[in-house]
Amino acid sequence: MKIKSIFDFIIEYLMTIVSVLGVAFICWALEPDDTLKTATVFWIVLPLAMLSLYLIKLVIEYKRRSKSFSVYLPRLRTVVQKKYLFEPSPIFSPQTFASLYLSDEHEELVAIGCVESVLDGNGTLQVVIWDLCNGYTEGKILDLKNRIILKPTIPWQDGIEISLLKGEGDE
Repeated sequence: MKIKSIFDFIIEYLMTIVSVLGVAFICWALEPDDTLKTATVFWIVLPLAMLSLYLIKLVIEYKRRSKSFSVYLPRLRTVVQKKYLFEPSPIFSPQTFASLYLSDEHEELVAIGCVESVLDGNGTLQVVIWDLCNGYTEGKILDLKNRIILKPTIPWQDGIEISLLKGEGDE
Protein backbone atom coordinates (compact mmCIF):
# COMPACT_ATOMS: atom_id res chain seq x y z
CA MET A 1 0.00 0.00 0.00
CA LYS A 2 1.34 3.44 -0.87
CA ILE A 3 2.24 5.92 1.87
CA LYS A 4 -0.26 8.50 0.57
CA SER A 5 -3.12 5.99 0.67
CA ILE A 6 -2.15 4.97 4.22
CA PHE A 7 -2.10 8.64 5.23
CA ASP A 8 -5.50 9.20 3.57
CA PHE A 9 -6.89 6.20 5.43
CA ILE A 10 -5.60 7.44 8.79
CA ILE A 11 -6.91 10.99 8.26
CA GLU A 12 -10.33 9.84 7.07
CA TYR A 13 -10.90 7.25 9.77
CA LEU A 14 -9.08 8.78 12.73
CA MET A 15 -12.16 10.78 13.62
CA THR A 16 -14.33 7.66 13.52
CA ILE A 17 -11.85 5.63 15.57
CA VAL A 18 -11.59 8.31 18.29
CA SER A 19 -15.37 8.71 18.45
CA VAL A 20 -15.98 4.96 18.68
CA LEU A 21 -13.33 4.57 21.38
CA GLY A 22 -14.87 7.47 23.32
CA VAL A 23 -18.36 5.97 23.18
CA ALA A 24 -16.97 2.54 24.10
CA PHE A 25 -15.18 4.02 27.11
CA ILE A 26 -18.33 5.79 28.32
CA CYS A 27 -20.39 2.60 27.88
CA TRP A 28 -17.75 0.59 29.74
CA ALA A 29 -17.51 3.11 32.59
CA LEU A 30 -21.26 3.48 33.16
CA GLU A 31 -23.78 0.95 34.42
CA PRO A 32 -27.16 0.74 32.66
CA ASP A 33 -28.95 2.61 35.49
CA ASP A 34 -26.28 5.32 35.87
CA THR A 35 -26.69 8.85 34.65
CA LEU A 36 -23.80 10.99 33.55
CA LYS A 37 -22.37 13.12 36.28
CA THR A 38 -21.40 16.69 35.54
CA ALA A 39 -17.73 15.88 36.04
CA THR A 40 -17.96 13.05 33.50
CA VAL A 41 -19.58 15.31 30.95
CA PHE A 42 -17.10 18.06 31.67
CA TRP A 43 -13.92 15.94 31.59
CA ILE A 44 -14.77 13.21 29.05
CA VAL A 45 -17.73 13.92 26.77
CA LEU A 46 -17.01 17.59 26.06
CA PRO A 47 -13.33 17.05 25.15
CA LEU A 48 -14.28 14.09 22.93
CA ALA A 49 -16.92 16.19 21.17
CA MET A 50 -14.44 19.05 20.68
CA LEU A 51 -11.79 16.63 19.40
CA SER A 52 -14.31 15.12 16.96
CA LEU A 53 -15.27 18.56 15.65
CA TYR A 54 -11.62 19.52 15.28
CA LEU A 55 -10.87 16.29 13.39
CA ILE A 56 -13.87 16.91 11.10
CA LYS A 57 -12.46 20.35 10.33
CA LEU A 58 -9.01 18.86 9.59
CA VAL A 59 -10.46 16.25 7.24
CA ILE A 60 -12.47 18.88 5.36
CA GLU A 61 -9.40 21.14 5.02
CA TYR A 62 -7.23 18.22 3.91
CA LYS A 63 -9.74 17.15 1.25
CA ARG A 64 -10.12 20.74 0.00
CA ARG A 65 -6.36 21.21 -0.26
CA SER A 66 -5.73 17.87 -1.91
CA LYS A 67 -8.37 18.62 -4.56
CA SER A 68 -7.08 22.12 -5.27
CA PHE A 69 -3.48 20.96 -5.72
CA SER A 70 -4.16 17.89 -7.80
CA VAL A 71 -3.29 18.44 -11.43
CA TYR A 72 -4.48 16.19 -14.19
CA LEU A 73 -2.01 15.94 -17.06
CA PRO A 74 -3.84 15.50 -20.37
CA ARG A 75 -3.37 12.39 -22.49
CA LEU A 76 -2.94 12.24 -26.25
CA ARG A 77 -6.15 11.66 -28.20
CA THR A 78 -4.89 11.54 -31.79
CA VAL A 79 -2.65 13.14 -34.40
CA VAL A 80 -4.21 15.05 -37.32
CA GLN A 81 -2.03 16.70 -40.00
CA LYS A 82 1.08 16.88 -37.76
CA LYS A 83 -1.00 18.42 -34.93
CA TYR A 84 -1.20 16.44 -31.72
CA LEU A 85 -4.61 16.68 -30.03
CA PHE A 86 -4.72 16.31 -26.25
CA GLU A 87 -7.52 16.16 -23.68
CA PRO A 88 -8.62 19.52 -22.20
CA SER A 89 -6.66 20.89 -19.24
CA PRO A 90 -6.89 24.22 -17.37
CA ILE A 91 -3.10 24.46 -16.91
CA PHE A 92 -2.39 25.07 -20.61
CA SER A 93 -2.93 28.13 -22.76
CA PRO A 94 -1.90 28.98 -26.33
CA GLN A 95 1.85 29.41 -26.90
CA THR A 96 2.77 27.38 -23.80
CA PHE A 97 5.96 25.35 -24.16
CA ALA A 98 5.17 21.69 -23.61
CA SER A 99 6.80 18.26 -23.49
CA LEU A 100 5.31 14.92 -24.36
CA TYR A 101 6.26 12.07 -22.04
CA LEU A 102 5.68 8.33 -22.13
CA SER A 103 4.22 7.59 -18.71
CA ASP A 104 4.99 4.10 -17.40
CA GLU A 105 6.87 3.05 -14.26
CA HIS A 106 9.06 6.05 -15.09
CA GLU A 107 8.63 8.92 -17.54
CA GLU A 108 10.56 9.15 -20.78
CA LEU A 109 10.76 12.31 -22.88
CA VAL A 110 9.11 11.72 -26.26
CA ALA A 111 8.93 15.18 -27.88
CA ILE A 112 9.10 18.92 -27.31
CA GLY A 113 6.65 21.43 -28.73
CA CYS A 114 4.19 24.19 -28.10
CA VAL A 115 0.45 24.43 -27.51
CA GLU A 116 -0.68 26.10 -30.70
CA SER A 117 -4.27 26.62 -29.65
CA VAL A 118 -7.04 25.55 -27.32
CA LEU A 119 -10.03 24.62 -29.44
CA ASP A 120 -13.28 26.40 -28.61
CA GLY A 121 -16.16 24.31 -27.41
CA ASN A 122 -14.42 21.15 -26.29
CA GLY A 123 -11.14 22.65 -24.94
CA THR A 124 -8.96 20.20 -26.87
CA LEU A 125 -5.29 21.20 -26.84
CA GLN A 126 -3.66 21.41 -30.26
CA VAL A 127 0.10 20.89 -29.95
CA VAL A 128 2.78 21.40 -32.60
CA ILE A 129 5.92 19.29 -32.17
CA TRP A 130 9.33 20.88 -32.76
CA ASP A 131 11.56 17.96 -31.94
CA LEU A 132 11.02 14.23 -31.51
CA CYS A 133 13.32 12.73 -28.87
CA ASN A 134 14.79 9.33 -28.03
CA GLY A 135 14.07 7.78 -31.43
CA TYR A 136 10.29 8.23 -31.28
CA THR A 137 8.31 8.66 -34.50
CA GLU A 138 4.77 9.87 -35.13
CA GLY A 139 3.66 6.27 -35.72
CA LYS A 140 5.25 5.01 -32.50
CA ILE A 141 3.67 7.87 -30.55
CA LEU A 142 0.23 7.01 -32.01
CA ASP A 143 0.69 3.36 -31.00
CA LEU A 144 1.41 4.49 -27.41
CA LYS A 145 -1.17 7.32 -27.33
CA ASN A 146 -2.94 6.06 -24.16
CA ARG A 147 0.35 6.40 -22.28
CA ILE A 148 1.51 9.76 -23.70
CA ILE A 149 0.98 12.76 -21.39
CA LEU A 150 1.58 16.49 -21.88
CA LYS A 151 3.52 18.57 -19.35
CA PRO A 152 3.79 22.39 -19.33
CA THR A 153 7.59 22.32 -19.12
CA ILE A 154 10.54 21.67 -21.38
CA PRO A 155 14.05 20.46 -20.50
CA TRP A 156 16.27 23.38 -19.49
CA GLN A 157 18.76 22.70 -22.29
CA ASP A 158 16.02 23.22 -24.88
CA GLY A 159 14.87 26.37 -23.10
CA ILE A 160 18.39 27.83 -23.35
CA GLU A 161 18.58 26.87 -27.03
CA ILE A 162 15.22 28.54 -27.76
CA SER A 163 16.18 31.71 -25.89
CA LEU A 164 19.49 31.88 -27.79
CA LEU A 165 17.69 31.42 -31.10
CA LYS A 166 15.38 34.31 -30.23
CA GLY A 167 18.30 36.44 -29.05
CA GLU A 168 17.15 36.62 -25.42
CA GLY A 169 20.01 34.72 -23.78
CA ASP A 170 23.58 35.49 -22.87
CA GLU A 171 25.89 35.38 -25.86
